[in-house]
Amino acid sequence: MRLAEIAAHAWGNLRVEARTTGEDDRFVYAEALAWDMQTNVAIRFTTRRRITNRSGQKFNDDMIAVTGNAATSIALRNAVFKVIPMAFVNPLWAAAVKVAVGDIKTLATRRAGMLQWYANLGIVQDRILAFLEKPGVQDIDLHDLKTLKGLATAIDTGEIEPDNAIPEIKTEMLGTDGKKISFGKNAEKGAPETKPDPAPAAEPEKKPEPAPDPTPAAEPAPEAEKPADPPVAAPAPETAPEKPQEPAAPAETPDEKPPAPPSGDAGLPGMP
Repeated sequence: MRLAEIAAHAWGNLRVEARTTGEDDRFVYAEALAWDMQTNVAIRFTTRRRITNRSGQKFNDDMIAVTGNAATSIALRNAVFKVIPMAFVNPLWAAAVKVAVGDIKTLATRRAGMLQWYANLGIVQDRILAFLEKPGVQDIDLHDLKTLKGLATAIDTGEIEPDNAIPEIKTEMLGTDGKKISFGKNAEKGAPETKPDPAPAAEPEKKPEPAPDPTPAAEPAPEAEKPADPPVAAPAPETAPEKPQEPAAPAETPDEKPPAPPSGDAGLPGMP
């Protein structure tokens, strides 16, 4: 933004204006106009900035005003650099970066100072390395230092919040219960969720372990033995009808008994 102001002032005969045009539930809008009065080249540029946090909650009035100013500055810078050819701006940009970042000789000193500046904001070293995707501090080069310097300027002017400039580290994995467990910077937020989970999860697993099913399975066994008794009593009525056939024998015995009296009559007197 400061470079755009210097370029517009040095260019001359350039009319520049910027303003916010409105806001809605999620964004604030701004537009800027850059008009080269000598060449009659005019460009209008529109931009927007979010006014909600990560949870989707809208900023308060003061923060919305700060975000609106940041959107106006961005629109003004873009409009100026659309009118003034970048061929005139790039050499100035390279010289400014060299002064801000330094060279390889001053890299270690400026790198340590930049990390300390972010540490004062509560942004730790591991968080910066994760954002830059660097394995160690010694791997932060001049290009990375330029990125950190640009973000520091945006944070200092209120164009962006520190948490939005360099997000917190989020490393998640699935626990044994299938729920996500967070580590690193957000471990404190995820801790209360993981502590109560294992206790209720262990109880329902132990309850189904005792098997009540085998006991009712053993009870039907005696029921199967009861129907076996009636077939034993069934053969008894079959033997009963055979006994009435025995009276045929006494029918022959009466024929044998009558001859017995004549044998006794033979001993009576007067009989031949």
